[in-house]
Amino acid sequence: MGLQDDRMSGNIQDIARLITRLLLKGDMPQYTLPAAEADYTEADHLFKKVIGLADEGDINGAENELLMNMEDDDPDYLELALTFYLYLNDMDGDYLDDHGYSREEVLDGVKSLAEDTFDFIVQLFQHLLILDGGKVPRLQMHTTGSIGSRLKDKVQIFCGYLLFRIGTDAAACLDGL
Repeated sequence: MGLQDDRMSGNIQDIARLITRLLLKGDMPQYTLPAAEADYTEADHLFKKVIGLADEGDINGAENELLMNMEDDDPDYLELALTFYLYLNDMDGDYLDDHGYSREEVLDGVKSLAEDTFDFIVQLFQHLLILDGGKVPRLQMHTTGSIGSRLKDKVQIFCGYLLFRIGTDAAACLDGL
């Protein structure tokens, strides 16, 4: 693996770690199958299928299968997809090349998941911040009003700042790749 592949491989791991820490439990995604196939969920069957296709050399087919069958709002599928891309990331560059895939495509897949994840975070914060019957909160402090309304304003300002920080840090991270 050359220097550029090492850098890309590290970037892939960094993005996966960031998404995992923000939305999933743990440091790195580790989608695992139940011991008994009778206990498999739809996600488990999908994971087994895409890993099998990748092992057989049909990496593009595996990725297509994953993308066609993912449930966007299910964290299990997010962890499944991250684990899949990390699995591909661990494959030898020559194996990827021999089967019509590249480390750049692995990075693109993880970046796409990251963009979708950050869009979800933005939507979540927007949902949490829009209080008072759907009005967009004002980012200003009021010196009058009840303690409750002043606290709500402070929470809104903090969440707005947090959203800004997450968005700018994530954009900088993704732009640097």
